Amino acid sequence: RRLFRSHEKPHNNVAYECFLYDKTLAILPLSQNFSSAVITIPNEVAGFYKNMPDDELAENISTSFAEQYGKMKVCSERYSYPLVSVYAESFYKENFVLLGDAAVGMHPVTAHGFNFGLRGQNTLANLIKRNLQIGYPAYTQAALQEYNKLHKAATLPFYLTTNQIVKLYTNTSTSARILRKGLLKLSNKVMPIKNHLTSKLTEIAA
Repeated sequence: RRLFRSHEKPHNNVAYECFLYDKTLAILPLSQNFSSAVITIPNEVAGFYKNMPDDELAENISTSFAEQYGKMKVCSERYSYPLVSVYAESFYKENFVLLGDAAVGMHPVTAHGFNFGLRGQNTLANLIKRNLQIGYPAYTQAALQEYNKLHKAATLPFYLTTNQIVKLYTNTSTSARILRKGLLKLSNKVMPIKNHLTSKLTEIAA
């Protein structure tokens, strides 16, 4: 569910994702004091959020965000769509290649889906460029096989890990709450883990 909203305090071009017990909330900066709010919730409560009055929804999100941006105001339509995970058995067949969400459709909780779309494009572009430089057709069976191998190696571990994170963060049991709280603290305080996660989210394709 995505909607655009204005707020009193500036976002300073920083994106946030809040791991709450009943939902995840992403606050993504737009221009000036506007942000996009993305709420991930179970299907059974989607209607509740969809029909909530604008002022109540603004207050709900502001409270969930610990009022870091002050008073919020809904200033666009609401959009709702189901989350569907996709991971193709093969990223290529004769005469076509899968890229972006068609290859790997990620849950937004780890914010890797867009990065993987860019990575896939970059990987394929480099293989095509290499073929052309040595006088081969733009794409060959060998190049497509290599793209498939490289992109699976880059995406499959994170795809599987993300699915486990989603299961953990949609489990409201006491044990799950304790475990995820501990994992968040661990990932934030242990620098090798934190640096690895940061590098994966901000990596620059060669």
